[in-house]
Amino acid sequence: MSKKSNRRLYRYELSSAPPQLRVATGAGYFPPLSALIQPYMAAELDVSILYSICRRRVAPEQLAFKICRLQREEPELYGKIKAFLSLKDFVNCKLTGISAIDHTTASYSLLYDVEKRCWSSDCLQRMCLDDARLPRLMDPWERLGELTPELCRTLGLDAPCPVAVGSVDGSCGILGAGGTTANVLISVMGTTDTCFLVSDKIIDDPTGSLVVNPHVIPGLYLAGGPMGMYGGALEWWLHHIMNRTVSMAGAAGMRHRS
Repeated sequence: MSKKSNRRLYRYELSSAPPQLRVATGAGYFPPLSALIQPYMAAELDVSILYSICRRRVAPEQLAFKICRLQREEPELYGKIKAFLSLKDFVNCKLTGISAIDHTTASYSLLYDVEKRCWSSDCLQRMCLDDARLPRLMDPWERLGELTPELCRTLGLDAPCPVAVGSVDGSCGILGAGGTTANVLISVMGTTDTCFLVSDKIIDDPTGSLVVNPHVIPGLYLAGGPMGMYGGALEWWLHHIMNRTVSMAGAAGMRHRS
């Protein structure tokens, strides 16, 4: 990042959101979706149009609304921001000094056109935003840059170390589990269970329920979404109710003995 610029990179946490955009533990009421996001829309909310572009349901946690909130309620802070990055891309920027984001990660922002594979001018216009602070789009396998000379010296590296752009954990998990061709369904079971079908085309869902992302493999898409907090719920039950923990190796041994 240039020393001449007084703008800075900004990683916006949901915990920093105003109270109406948070869900408190044990809360019994959550305001209607329209009440949360309508103030940030340039026109009457049309969920079907947004879904046809971004291929995901509208939710107040999405990056688009966080940017809107900062722009309108904290303009001084907004003016200092150079780029909005995901956690992965924030780390990459610290490693290389280069701001960029992959297409799959960008699709979670509600500002990305899945079919055209670019930032959506339509979505930006509807939210009275511009693309000045949106990072450059790259493919996950591309070489973003190299470790900065300072980091190389700190780590004792004699030669520059390349850094790849990378992508979302679940999408990379699907790749690692063999999701490399169309018509393969894979469930990635972690804290949250995500289930996606690999497809060679964008799947249209009239109900607007399916999430459709560009896959990390060119020409393929992922259609599905999060199924529930399976791993997280199991961990909570074991720790707080059963007062025990089970390792993966231990669980495998239990299954074998049974």
